[in-house]
Parts: sequence; structure tokens; C-alpha cells
Amino acid sequence: MTDPEVPAVAEVRAERFPRQTLLRRAAAVGLSLSGAAALARSGAAAVPANVSKLLSGVTTINFLKGPWVANEPAFVQKTIQPFYKKFPNIKVQEVEYQWSTRVVDLTKAFASPSVPDVTYFSAMYWVRFAALGALQPLDTLIKDPDFQPVWNTIPPKLQKSGTYKGHVYAIPFVTDLGSAHMVNLDLLKKAGVKDWSSSLEAVRAAAKAVKQKTGAWGFGMEATFADGSWQNIMAFIQNAGASVYNSDLTQAGLNTPNVVKTFDLLRDMWVVDKSAPGPGLYNSQGLDGLWRAGKLAIYNVYSPQPPELQGVKFKFDVLPVPGIFPHKYGSYLDIGHLAMSAKSQHQAEAWDFIKYESTPQGLYPWEKALGFFYPGARSNSAGLFNTKNAFQRVYKKAYNDIVLKYAQPSPAEPHLAAVSQVISDQFQAMASGSQTAAQTTKNMQDQINTILKQPV
Repeated sequence: MTDPEVPAVAEVRAERFPRQTLLRRAAAVGLSLSGAAALARSGAAAVPANVSKLLSGVTTINFLKGPWVANEPAFVQKTIQPFYKKFPNIKVQEVEYQWSTRVVDLTKAFASPSVPDVTYFSAMYWVRFAALGALQPLDTLIKDPDFQPVWNTIPPKLQKSGTYKGHVYAIPFVTDLGSAHMVNLDLLKKAGVKDWSSSLEAVRAAAKAVKQKTGAWGFGMEATFADGSWQNIMAFIQNAGASVYNSDLTQAGLNTPNVVKTFDLLRDMWVVDKSAPGPGLYNSQGLDGLWRAGKLAIYNVYSPQPPELQGVKFKFDVLPVPGIFPHKYGSYLDIGHLAMSAKSQHQAEAWDFIKYESTPQGLYPWEKALGFFYPGARSNSAGLFNTKNAFQRVYKKAYNDIVLKYAQPSPAEPHLAAVSQVISDQFQAMASGSQTAAQTTKNMQDQINTILKQPV
């Protein structure tokens, strides 16, 4: 459902791992081939790689990735010309998988006779393949003198995000701007609200006041798996002093009194106060539209980007997510990584490509084409902010004040896909009013424990 008065806007939100964003973008531009079909059509297995190299003098490496732009294989060829000038004997061939079927497509790709040489993994999906032995440890390669200047621009907590059981398997490539609260300052002022961010209780009170005094929605948040709600939920779990997993990642760790209290406050906004639109009443595009139209006061969003910013006429701010403890904030962060296949026959060439893509020169074409800011998992010293652009001033604030201060990525645990589904589905049932917060956390705990007992 969408509001008839909401202005239209181009769907250019970044992939939010595995959030709705790339699915929305892909649908808008008609992307893409299934991973299996793309692999079959790529011809990668038609000629053995070593024979192809001998015949042509050129080594072709396969780059497996979900698309961010239309006709992305052609985009890659156009934008990596500087790489080709430096490495004329390497050719890069992008093979696409679909975001909506990424787990199946990636599994087929790594099971094929001709594995991808380099793969882009959204979120922490690389961990499953590291656990299965399909990825090459990169501990020695990251010490490459050519790579150290790039590696040193990556904040330490993002460096650690590519580590599994003491080994580096994945290089942080791009990062979103974390879960955040976007607040309509004009609407809050109209409702007479003075505090909207000191705690989750303050958020609830502010949302209730906005709904009662203005008729607008006080709080909005994606609450379905299709919209990637688990990324939004994760920040609230973290703010409650808990984690999805225990310290050794062998059991769930979120069924605590503070998580129950947190979920109770969130549930009350949907079920008791009616200050938030029910799960599924508006999808991501609909919530974006409500926000832009000034009909939503506090928008819990994963990574602020153009669909929330284009055409906005009111004063707003972007803040970290508050929790039940006053002035304790948090944010959940997803990171896209580049990894190398353990069975790649061209590991030296694959590493050269990973190194290039990780530089500002390699990252900039993606940022320019997408029209929004990807920090590239780099510090601002990499010079990737264009603060003359109004949007990028917002991104810079979010990166410096939310990502670097508060954001925490998911632990490196290989059952992420199934775990995230449980978190989203149980939260949706709670927000719909069909179960209590206590029932929700118990169900999450029990179902995640069952998942963790299963093979990777």
C-alpha cells in the first residue's frame, strides 16, 4: 500500500545486504540473469583455464557478483580500464547472480567445475563458504606491501569483519551507513515533542504524541523479512546488551530480560499506541514515501540513502538508534566483502583485481554510477566524501557519528541466512500483535539453537 499523496522518486537505494534495496533496484531496471543461467552462459567451463591462457596469452578471471547497475558486466569493462593498463595480461569477466536467490546461486557457482575466482559477498554470506573450505585464507596476502596502504585506511572493526576462526577470508569492500533514526524535526516540533532520542521510551512517547496531535505516523520501521527487517532489529538487540549468539557462537544469546523489555516497547508502538503502521501495510517504498511527504516523524531505517532524502522540504536529522538505557546508542552494520576461491587457478591475478577494486580508484566508478555514497569500508582519509553535495553531507555525518562510533557488524557465523529469517519472522508476528515480546524472544532463541545444530 502506498499513499496517493506521496511524490514519486527514482528507486536508487543501495543494496542493504540482503535488504530490499537491491531487490527494488533490480526490479526497477529489469535485472538480472539467475546465477545458474549466467554461469552456464558465461562459457567459463567451455575451455580449461590453463589451456585458454596458453592460447591467448591472457588470463581471464571470473568475478561473481550481484548487480548494482544495469548491464553491469559492460560497466565493469568500461570502468576498469586503468586496471587493464597496469595488468594487460588479465581480463575480468563479471558473472551475475540474483540478489533474491543469492544463496542458491552462490552454492551452485562454488559447486561448479569452474569456480569464480573473485566473489562479492553481501553481508556476512561469505562465512558459510569459508566454513565449507571454499574460500582462500588471505592472511599472507594482506601483508602485501602494495596492499598495506589500502588496508590501513580500513577501520579496525571493519578489518575484523572478514575474519573467521582466526583467519582473514574476506576484504571489506563497501559498507552501508548503519541502522539509524531519521527524525522529522518540524513534525516533532508541531507535536510539542522535546525528547525523541534519549532512550527507546522517549521514542515511544514521542511517536505517541505525534500520532495523537498531528495524525501523522509517529514511528516507522520495516518489519518483514522481504524488507530486510532483521538488520533494523539487530541494533535493538545490541542496545539491550545482548547478541544473537553467545560468545563462542554455539547457541543463541538474545533471550534476556532486557531484550524482552526492548521488544515490549517496540511492540507497544504498533499494537497498543497504534503510532506505527502495521507490518506489511507499507513496504519499504511506501515508508520512504511517507517520510518524504512529511507524514512520518521517526523513521528507523537501514542506511540513509536517496529514497529517504530526495525532495525532502522539512528539517531533519540522522541519529544513532537509542535503547532502553538512557543515552546508550547503537547501530547495526552490514559490509560487502571481496573473497577469493580456494580452488581458483588464477589466485595471483585474482588478488591483483581485489587490490585494485579496493583502492579509491577502483571504488569511485561504483559510487559515481550509483549516485549515492558508499564509504568503501574506508576512513574519510581516503577522500571519498564530496561534501559539496547535500546528500553526501548527510552520509558523512552518518558515517562519522553512527558507523564509526556505534555500528557493529554481525558475528562471523555461517548460518546467517536461516538465522536472519527467524529474527524477521518472529518480530513480524510480535509487531502484528499475535504474540508477546517474551514469546518472541523465546521462539527466536529456540529456533536459532535448532539452526546452529544443523550442518553448514
